[in-house]
Formats: sequence, C-alpha cells, structure tokens
Amino acid sequence: MPRPGKHLSRYANAKDAIPRDGEGDKFAENQPETPFRVAADYKLVRGSLPPLRFGVRYRLRARAVDLAGNSFRFDDKLADALAQVFALPRDAEGFTYLRFEPVPAPLVVVRDEAAVTAPGSAVDRLVIRTFNDEIGKDADAADISNAERHIIPPRAAIEMGERMNTFDDASGKLKSDAATWKLIADRDSGELQKKKIVIKGRAEPAPDDGSNEYPVEPNDSIDPLPFFPDPLSRGAALRDLPGTPSGAI
Repeated sequence: MPRPGKHLSRYANAKDAIPRDGEGDKFAENQPETPFRVAADYKLVRGSLPPLRFGVRYRLRARAVDLAGNSFRFDDKLADALAQVFALPRDAEGFTYLRFEPVPAPLVVVRDEAAVTAPGSAVDRLVIRTFNDEIGKDADAADISNAERHIIPPRAAIEMGERMNTFDDASGKLKSDAATWKLIADRDSGELQKKKIVIKGRAEPAPDDGSNEYPVEPNDSIDPLPFFPDPLSRGAALRDLPGTPSGAI
C-alpha cells in the first residue's frame, strides 16, 4: 500500500518531479512567474489547525494581506462582520466533513499452496471433489481439502483511522503515548505472510504486483491482523451460496 512521501512538483521530467533538498532554485517549487520574482512560502502555526475528523463541522475564514502586511487584525470587529457574509460555508455552524470512500470488499486468503495449484481451484473458487464412480460410493464423503479460505477485512490507511477517531482518547485528542505509536507503526508496516507459488498449465490470475507471491495463512484464524483494517468493515456478506434462495445473504 502506498505511504505518504514527498509530493510531485510541476516538472514533467521524472528526474525533476520530486523536489530535491539542497540543490538550489532549479528544483524549487512555486517558482515566481512575474517580473517581481516574489516567491510565496506557506507555513502553519504549530497546533493552530483542528484535527480532521469525520462527522465534525468545519468552517474556514481567510483574509487578504498586501506585501506591506496591511490587513484586518484577527479580532477586528469589521473582519468578523465581513466573515458572516463571505466566509465559507455560509452556515455559521460550518460544513460537516463526511467519508465518501466506499468500504472495499473483504480479502480472501488461502490456507495452503494447493488452494491455487489444484485443478480448478483458485483464490476465489472453492472445489469440492467426489470420486463416486459407482452407486456404492454415493455415501462417501467428498474431498474438501484445499477448499478453506480466510475472509478478513480490507486494509485501510492509518490516516483513515485517524479521521475516524480510532487513535483518539476520551477527550477527542490523538493519543501520544508510546504504546499507541508503536501500535500504529507496527500496523502500518505489517503484511500478511506470503509464499511464492508458480502455477503451471493454467492461467490463474497473478497477484497485482506480478510477483507470484500469494498471501498464505495455514492457521485456523488470522488474529490479530498484521495491518490496520477498515474500521467500517464489520463483516462479510456471502450471496447466492449453493442450496440457498436466489439473492440470499
């Protein structure tokens, strides 16, 4: 999963796209295009911004300042009056910040290598084999080996967890104790156990990274999860199972 790093600049050349430290103005961002050659440098006052959380209402007010620093003071009554008209959104209570990202589908993890190498089997396809080549074997149990899968929640970014108050204390502030930060670091870097599996003779879809490394977990359960799961992924819906009415969950 991608993790935050330096953002891209306006340069199309791949070598110049990522800002470099200590290389002068050649790779500097926000280069001035006017004859005045005035560059803007933006910084935030530490602790001046509220934490971004889903379900909380926010409202933004900004003021124009000229090159001499002339502007309204923060507590100017005229600025407050103008803010009632021009601030966004118009609602004095602000705009509710909501989550619009859908919850991804659950992840399917095999328990052994044969789950993807046995004839007909695939990560998302279970094969139940019978060998009743005569009536006398009708009562024999079917072979369901290699037909077990783990269904686990999808991974989510740590930032998503922060916006959903996952790491906040009772007062709504982000926890700063060592145990919380260690948990975040471990879950951010955690990965499922993977095994390189080469499938011959059939076109089984390879993993997204093309490495032929599939997540494999032979144990009865994956507990705890090595990564941070989507907090809204509370269960999996299995539809249209054999022997159930159409559309049944």
